[in-house]
Amino acid sequence: MSFSLTNRLFGKAERRGARAGIALADGAFALAVVRREGDAKPTIEHCSIHSVGAVGTDFQPALKSALDKLGATRAATCAVIDGDDYQIVQVEAPEVLAS
Repeated sequence: MSFSLTNRLFGKAERRGARAGIALADGAFALAVVRREGDAKPTIEHCSIHSVGAVGTDFQPALKSALDKLGATRAATCAVIDGDDYQIVQVEAPEVLAS
């Protein structure tokens, strides 16, 4: 899930308070919500897997509903990409001018 998608879904993110992490899977998503108040240690408020039904089912309504219930619809959000969805390749640095 890209930042622009989460921004469209939930509006501008708050800069403090709650943070949400989302990992998508076939027919489900994992959601974690962490809050930090002031200088206190962060607290995990929620961490679970939510089923959305059959593979290919739109997860956005279920995700929005879960965030609504947790009071985290405006939380800063990041997505976790599955290891099968990306590849890291080490390459030689290109020859460029020092300037």
